Amino acid sequence: MLLQDLDPGMEVVEAGDFGEVQKKLENHEDFDLILLDLRMPGMGEIEGVKRARQLAPSTPLVILSALDDPYYAQKAIDQGAAGFIPKSSNHTVIASALKLILAGGNYVPPSLMSRPSNAPQSDRPKRSPGELYAAVEKVLTPRQMDVMRLLARGESNKGIAEALGLSEGTVKVHVAAILKALNAANRTQAVLIASSMEAD
Repeated sequence: MLLQDLDPGMEVVEAGDFGEVQKKLENHEDFDLILLDLRMPGMGEIEGVKRARQLAPSTPLVILSALDDPYYAQKAIDQGAAGFIPKSSNHTVIASALKLILAGGNYVPPSLMSRPSNAPQSDRPKRSPGELYAAVEKVLTPRQMDVMRLLARGESNKGIAEALGLSEGTVKVHVAAILKALNAANRTQAVLIASSMEAD
């Protein structure tokens, strides 16, 4: 419906999985635009973008995805996508982005450009708990290591403060440093990582 609003005479060809996408691209060479879901069945996220670029190198390719993630946005652009549009975007934003891309431009939402594009946990190199512990020990102070051990046991900031004779404010500062060292998105993730390190 949105595409029809952009151009009432537009012909839309749909595909339900990446196998269909490949067949459509192999049989048609005159597409003006390719809209691709990043997690379409039949092909991995970035592999699909790469293959689509090989099949239609001169056609603007746009990723329309529920993955509102700067890592995948950057990966898609690196593989030749002309744009990355989160599905959460409103119709006005999507329409404007598509007009820009059809005019020869590129689009990635500013909200993604301003965020770090760290690889998702599943894409990061796997390290054993012992290796991770050794790496973290190098960047944390002895006091922060004490805090981490209590964090691993599920202690609250108040409990950690009482156990170590610190103020809660100081504990918060230490926890923030630990989150950064563990590359954890939040306290819960940090507790899980710290627990696995303590168990090793």
